[in-house]
Amino acid sequence: APAALPAHDSAHAAVHLDDLVGRRAGTLVQLGALSGFAHGGVYAINAAGVTAGWNNVPGAAYHAFVRATDGTMTDIPTLGGNGAVGLAINNSDAVVGLSYVTGNATYHAFLSTAAARGTPRDLGALTPTAKSAAYGINERSHTWYRWFNEVPVIGLLAIVILVVVKPF
Repeated sequence: APAALPAHDSAHAAVHLDDLVGRRAGTLVQLGALSGFAHGGVYAINAAGVTAGWNNVPGAAYHAFVRATDGTMTDIPTLGGNGAVGLAINNSDAVVGLSYVTGNATYHAFLSTAAARGTPRDLGALTPTAKSAAYGINERSHTWYRWFNEVPVIGLLAIVILVVVKPF
C-alpha cells in the first residue's frame, strides 16, 4: 500500500502507474515536492514516466518542474514573474507551459529543453499585452500555442488589409 500523506495541510502530486510505463503496474507513486513545499500538481507524463507540473517554491507563488523516473525533481524557473506551470512534456523531456513575465501583468508560453533546463525560452505572444500558453509539444519539440486576446488584433489587421487593398 502507498504511504499516507502527512496529516497537516498538504497536497502532493502522485501518479498511478497502471501499466502506463510497463513497470510497477498498479503502483501509486508520490512525486514529492521542490524545496520542501508540500503543494503541487502534475499536468503531463511521457512514455518513460517523466512528469511535468507545478510546485510551490520559496520567494514565488509556484514554479514549473520536471521529475525524472529516478525521482529527481528539477525546477524550471519563471520568465521573471511569480509563477509557471509545466503543461506538456514530450519523449525527449522537453517541457512547455505558461509563465508569468516580469511584473506579472501577463503570461507567455515557454519551452524548457533537457539541454537548457535552467533557462526556459519565452515563446512570446502576438502583442505585448497578450497572453499565451503552450498546451502541447510534439516529438520534434514544435510547440502548439493557444493565444488569448488575439482575435481583436487579427480582426483589425484584416480590416486594414481590406481598406488598403480594396478588393470589392
